[in-house]
Amino acid sequence: MSEFIKTNVDNGVLEIILSRPDRKNAITADMYRVLAAAFEGAERDPAIGVIVILGSDSVFTAGNDLVDFQTNPPAGSDSPPFAFMRAMVRSTRVIVAGVIGSAVGIGTTLLLHCDLVVAGKSASFIVPFVNLGLVPEFASSRLLPAMLGRQRAARHLLLGDPLDVETALSCGLVSQVVDDDQVDDLARAYARRLMEMPPRA
Repeated sequence: MSEFIKTNVDNGVLEIILSRPDRKNAITADMYRVLAAAFEGAERDPAIGVIVILGSDSVFTAGNDLVDFQTNPPAGSDSPPFAFMRAMVRSTRVIVAGVIGSAVGIGTTLLLHCDLVVAGKSASFIVPFVNLGLVPEFASSRLLPAMLGRQRAARHLLLGDPLDVETALSCGLVSQVVDDDQVDDLARAYARRLMEMPPRA
């Protein structure tokens, strides 16, 4: 288990908190492994209906830990980053995210696979893959143009320009924008409301 991923289950809600504040919640291979296991465990547990993903310390995540990424590059479809992506895509649970501050790389692309995204007014979304010599991940080169339109998405996918929270709201990447100090509470409130709904529906 990674000390940088906090999980808690309460009344059918699995809460996952990215908690590595000294590195702005940058995600390592070990953290991906824990994230994948959390999603897979939720899928096996019929009592869990909602998964909530939160950041900590006024940031969602700085994306991949680049030093760790270079030391432990993904090798094959069973590598931890791919295992996490696969587990998230296959999840049949409702996924809610709460975003405060920067959501870089995977921090933005995972939101494309969430059902509800609450963002704080400080939120910004960056997909810097081309700048790093990488191919955009997690189907973002397909899903982001579907949301923004091809030319608008190209500005962010090809040039790496940040996507501000107002644009994210207008294009549908974000469900609601609130003050930063309300984000986590609203994401949790959405989860509680969802658990009160008829589960088969």
